[in-house]
Amino acid sequence: MVHEEDINPDKLSNEVLLRYHIMTHIWWEKIIRGEVIEGWSVDDVFKKHREIAEEMTARELGLNEEGLHATPLQEQRREELNSINPFKFVRQPEPLKGRFERQIYSPETAEEIILSLKEWEEQLQYGIFVDKKQKGFGIQLHKVGNKIQVWNYRGEEITQKVTSLLNEIKKINHDFIADGIVEEKKYNEIEGTEKDLKIIISDLLWINGRDISQENYKERLEQLKENINQTINIKISFPKLVKSIGNLKKEVMIVSKLPGSKGAILKKSTFIYPKNEHTSGILKFENRLSINAELVKMEEVEGTNLIEYLTTINSGTKKISCGSILHEKIDAEIGNNLKVIFVELNKNIDPKTKKIWYEFFAPKIVGLAKESDSMKTAESLVEKSGGRTLEKAFCGKGELINNDNYNKEFKNNALLWETEEFDFALSKGWIDEKTIPKELAQGGMKVIKNKEEFLIKKEVMGNAMVILRNEKNEITHKKLVNLVEVT
Repeated sequence: MVHEEDINPDKLSNEVLLRYHIMTHIWWEKIIRGEVIEGWSVDDVFKKHREIAEEMTARELGLNEEGLHATPLQEQRREELNSINPFKFVRQPEPLKGRFERQIYSPETAEEIILSLKEWEEQLQYGIFVDKKQKGFGIQLHKVGNKIQVWNYRGEEITQKVTSLLNEIKKINHDFIADGIVEEKKYNEIEGTEKDLKIIISDLLWINGRDISQENYKERLEQLKENINQTINIKISFPKLVKSIGNLKKEVMIVSKLPGSKGAILKKSTFIYPKNEHTSGILKFENRLSINAELVKMEEVEGTNLIEYLTTINSGTKKISCGSILHEKIDAEIGNNLKVIFVELNKNIDPKTKKIWYEFFAPKIVGLAKESDSMKTAESLVEKSGGRTLEKAFCGKGELINNDNYNKEFKNNALLWETEEFDFALSKGWIDEKTIPKELAQGGMKVIKNKEEFLIKKEVMGNAMVILRNEKNEITHKKLVNLVEVT
């Protein structure tokens, strides 16, 4: 397969340049027919064709105008493929923060986090919107005329499960695509039932035939308020714009304490809706709850400075697993009780044994406790944190999750797929010579070569091509990585 970084027009002979010119034309015809070019996005093909055409023009190779430059049809088709259109679900972006956090993203630490992120600190002069993080789940509404479709955050259509809202949506006198939240406790997503549904619309992506996703968030909000009228059960989000760290800290604490709040969500006023699933334009600060759990086992995680701590809570004389925590080493012994803060506590039921066990989301150990909590406390925290009750096999048969398997899975993900694991590990320098060349940990360099001057990383058009080589400097793997800011 030909990769983008293999084609350097200014380095090619006339014969090879002409061959690639024909190839990109053929690819473009396939794209117009709706086909996909493996390893290439629409933008990649378009831009590479343009680079080739410009080089051919510079060499005066004499092809006709259509062969040399992007035609109006190509321009139009490229815009169509990259634009947002009705009844085609758009992946809702998430901040990269969360899965690997070592800082606590809670309302109390908002000032500390903002000041530690240079881009966000500088954003204050332009404004940052602060909003309540609503309990519920994300949805996307599409309306054109009387036709309406609704998707949940996973891209599953749920139009027929929210029928009580359809008449209210029809009363909005505009065609639109919008993101929103269905309030928790108003909709049972698993059973697919509805009762007194309420939707809060937070962003407008498309209005009356016009894609506005690439306008900044402040402008999109103004159009949302201007065009989408509120009804009894359809409300509009009204985040507050702040331009100082003091006001930001104050507003974060206010919204995080409102009824039904899970914390605060921040968006840059200049935030552009991304075409991929992650964005550095949003930050989430989530209210933390705490539980006291007994430490029953701990084990070092190979290749890191982290310890995996296995905890339990009490159910009479029985010990119930309360999940494991990856954390820096602390001064604790087996049998000590740990105070653990977390965002969410899920209740799991093993499908075979029907054994109940609990699992943290984003836990952090903050100290020692006098005694461990009971199963009754855990049950209340599942509900209070908005956790779920799921059928899930018990991990490790009462022991720690196998660290070798965890490390192997992490490294495989980092090497083989476009995942957060790769981007996060690369930015932190966690991936070294044991997995890929150590030079790749050199942060923001656009081009990195190994000691023998062979290319191992090159940034092009917002992406990075990472190349793995063997001892003979032969290419063994290539990976195209979306460049995202890790917060």
